[in-house]
Amino acid sequence: MATIENIATEVRGLTIHLVKTALVRDYYWPITRRHGRQSTISFDNDKYVAETMKLDTYMESYQYLARKRAYNVMMVDGAIVQLMYRFDRHGLTSHRLVFLPVPALHQPYDASDDRHGKHIASVSDSRVIPVPVRIDYDDAERSHRSVTHPKCHLTLGQRRSCRIPVSSPLTPCRFMDFLLRSFYDDEDHAYANQLPRSKHGFTPSIDAEEREVVHVAVPARARGS
Repeated sequence: MATIENIATEVRGLTIHLVKTALVRDYYWPITRRHGRQSTISFDNDKYVAETMKLDTYMESYQYLARKRAYNVMMVDGAIVQLMYRFDRHGLTSHRLVFLPVPALHQPYDASDDRHGKHIASVSDSRVIPVPVRIDYDDAERSHRSVTHPKCHLTLGQRRSCRIPVSSPLTPCRFMDFLLRSFYDDEDHAYANQLPRSKHGFTPSIDAEEREVVHVAVPARARGS
């Protein structure tokens, strides 16, 4: 199972890769913090994430996080990506993996001078409705309720009742692979295929009842491994 050192190394490698491919316009170098028996992997301005719970609209939340630079990376189209992991001496205890697209894709994020500007312009279709994506994991048994609150779940559009079961926690590269394939790859661009591959994974967290409903399956091994 992936250790905190494995995940910290993976986030650093992923950040370097994304910057080199010019898919991001801004980034924060990942940091590891120790809190007694627990440790977190996050970004320097993660303290501002909790503040968005006090805001009324998605537009306000996005603008606040963008202004505070509370993210690992801001994609070339302005989308925010946050990768937050917590470990104790036994392993992963929780993660929060977030994709926050620009609330209005036609708002002024001029990508015309970027290497991928032409492609991003085609992605930024005014007919598209931006949908925030979050994958949470929490190993605490007190929080787990089969099907209605899986240990690992996907939330779409920030709906509190939307908790689609996910078979296991995701590594950073797994999550970014999912984002690139879903929102950036097309017939001419296969960014996901160029990502570094996760060398480690996490133990499945889905239970038998959750496997009987529609859920997201995380591959047990990286392609080509």
